[in-house]
Amino acid sequence: PTGAAAVLQALAGTWTLGSSSASLPAGCTALEYTVTPGSDGNSGAVAFSGVCSGVEGSGSGKAAVSGSTLNWSAEGTATRSGLTCPFNFNEGTAALEGTGVRLTFAGTVCGVPVSGSELLQRK
Repeated sequence: PTGAAAVLQALAGTWTLGSSSASLPAGCTALEYTVTPGSDGNSGAVAFSGVCSGVEGSGSGKAAVSGSTLNWSAEGTATRSGLTCPFNFNEGTAALEGTGVRLTFAGTVCGVPVSGSELLQRK
């Protein structure tokens, strides 16, 4: 797609892990990522929940189109073994890849730097 509105519409909706990602021992075993377009056609909201490296998390944030990529940031709560702490992903991207979307993230979970990438499929 070309143009911010077209990119945003192509990425809109809910995306989940494909079957191949669930077998990664240190990766995510569950992940749901939702993009909701805003009224301006260039930005929107993101929400997600999942389990990655044994840590459960959920959060929300904002996103804006840049070229053919959606740049996003989010914050929320992470839980592992009954302990809860904040997380902040300040460098996330989402871009169409094949029939799915490549989601990348970088930030901190409980103050520890984390980063990664997952290929998601439309739910």
